Amino acid sequence: MTVMLVVLSAAAEAGAMQWPDPKGKVWIMPPEPDGLASHLNTHPSSAVVVLTQVWDVRAARLAVTVAVGAHPATRFALRAASASVLALAAVGRQAAHATTEPADVVRLVDEQLARTVSGAWLRRVSNLHEPAPSLWQRLRSMLPGGPGFVATFGADQQVTSAPVAVPPHATLLVAATDPQPAARLIGRSDAIAVAPPVSAERAYGSPGAEFVALVQPPVLAPARAVCRVCGQGGDGPFCQFCHIVLTGQEVAA
Repeated sequence: MTVMLVVLSAAAEAGAMQWPDPKGKVWIMPPEPDGLASHLNTHPSSAVVVLTQVWDVRAARLAVTVAVGAHPATRFALRAASASVLALAAVGRQAAHATTEPADVVRLVDEQLARTVSGAWLRRVSNLHEPAPSLWQRLRSMLPGGPGFVATFGADQQVTSAPVAVPPHATLLVAATDPQPAARLIGRSDAIAVAPPVSAERAYGSPGAEFVALVQPPVLAPARAVCRVCGQGGDGPFCQFCHIVLTGQEVAA
């Protein structure tokens, strides 16, 4: 099976863009109802893994539902996470380079998103909704100057002007031509500049740059179960693509 990685974001430009370059393995596009289905008309794939931010999941689910109806032979898996768009794209690219098995791509994405620190460095937070800044932070962001703010996502999401705790062995990617303003506030000096998958201003209402502290992917253990319909492995109670219950009869030896 061939697998396509797609990141759906309301902040994406119209159409579809490959990331991190025109030959990249990850597609970035807005969650328009028929956008994914139309994209598959010209870029067919036997399996599609769709990643989106949690606040875009309803629109993403509709786009996937329309695509399922238009392409019944294609398998789809959807994952929503509290993470930067850059984190979704980077983790998806990392998984696509590590394996060609669709189920293992999803399993790697799940593992990596649980271990990844991501967010955005922003000049202002007056228009930021998630995570919610304090009233003082909103007022302070209206004043000129200052180093800006860092909004981090995930279980411990916050808005801060203090250094962010990231794993020391992680690779810090910053979606900006000059990554240093963001890197200084994050507390790292070794950031790598990458192409932004979306505009920070469109995504968060302020000039800035997304970031992700990317760790090396783990070596996956064999899947605990195998779907009797599509043959893909899984660790949870349901097949990631067919969505049928994986019972004891499908448990891998």
